Order: sequence, then structure tokens, then C-alpha cells
Amino acid sequence: ADLVTAIDRNYHGMGVMYPVERNGKWEMFVGYCSGDLQEQIQFHDTHKAKSTRGFAVHMRLTTKGDNSLSNYHPHKISDKMWLMHNGTIPGYGDAVESDTTAYVREVLSPLLTANPEIVRNATFRAMVERDIGGWSRLVIMDVTGEVFYFNKEDGIRRNGVWLSNDYSVTGCAPFKGIATRTVDGVKEEWCSKEGAWLVYTPTYPTSDAYNYPASKYSSPCYE
Repeated sequence: ADLVTAIDRNYHGMGVMYPVERNGKWEMFVGYCSGDLQEQIQFHDTHKAKSTRGFAVHMRLTTKGDNSLSNYHPHKISDKMWLMHNGTIPGYGDAVESDTTAYVREVLSPLLTANPEIVRNATFRAMVERDIGGWSRLVIMDVTGEVFYFNKEDGIRRNGVWLSNDYSVTGCAPFKGIATRTVDGVKEEWCSKEGAWLVYTPTYPTSDAYNYPASKYSSPCYE
């Protein structure tokens, strides 16, 4: 139910990252999906089952930048590090390039490519947390599966999983079969945030709502 609700509230594309071993070396697998609900669930479940050294998933809700592939998460920092971010970074991004894309390109990629070990440095971590602001959470994963959290305390742990926020998984569960009922011909959904049954109002868009590069990719889910 949490995954369904999170997709519903963040419907501009899913991304996953996890380490894989190829030819005796560990590297990062990354994949993206902007398909419909069932496609995204299947995409998530398929790759989660393959992961053995850590797994991270991101559902995007566009704030800055367009919905093109370059703004999807995860973002590549270097050959050994990738990033996912929740929030909006002040001073970065525009109508085309997202704030995360710009921050990775301008700040994180140059620093961590030159010196990957500074990700463990307290001064560096304080700088990043100052830059992204207290309303943002950010994770960096390396090819060994080690995860570095920024503003971790502002996230929550739910059902054994760390989440960057709670608003994506609380409130209404708007899909058929998930906390819904019909009363006098009116479909309702249970909204835990309000603690009440409300008129069913699904928010998940059709695939046509995406600015998806269909001419380049034959499937809405790709690697």
C-alpha cells in the first residue's frame, strides 16, 4: 500500500539504483520507469528482488525542471556514486534543468569525482546539508552498496524502510481495492490523515500526462 500511495503522490517517474556484480567488479545498476501504476509496481518489485547490497527507489514529483530523462533520479555523481534527492534546493535549477540536476553538475560531481572520500567528512556533509536546506533529504549510494544520508533525521523509518518523508505514504489510498467502499452509489476512500471516509478522488494520471521521450525509448520502463 505504501508503494502505491507513494507512486500516486509522485507521478512523474520512478528510478531505482543498486549495486550489481559484473565480471568480478561491482558497479551501479540504474533504471527508470514512467509507465502506469502496474508497470511501475512491477518494475520496482523486479529490481528489488535482484538487489543484494542495498536498494533505493525514487518517485519524482516535478517542482523545477521539465520531465525529461535528464531530470529523473538517480543522478550520476561519478562512476562509483549515484544520488537521489527529495525536496527543492534553493538557488539551483530553472524551467528546464531541475535543482538536483544542477546541484549535482555544479557541486557534487566535481568534488566527489576528485575526492570520493570527502563524502565521509563532517565539514563536507555539513556544507551539503546547508546547501540543500532542512526541508530536503538526500542519499548517495556507492558501488559497494554503502549509503550516505543527508538530513537523515528529517526522514522516517516505516515498516523497516527509511523514507525521506511521510506525506507520500499517509493520507488517502486512492486505488481500487485499497481502503475503498461504496455508500449509496458513491465511492469513498479512507484517508488516515483526516481520519475519515472521503469521496474517492484518484490523482494518478494516465501515461499521456507524462512528457516522456517515446521516440527514443520503446518501453516506458528502461535501464
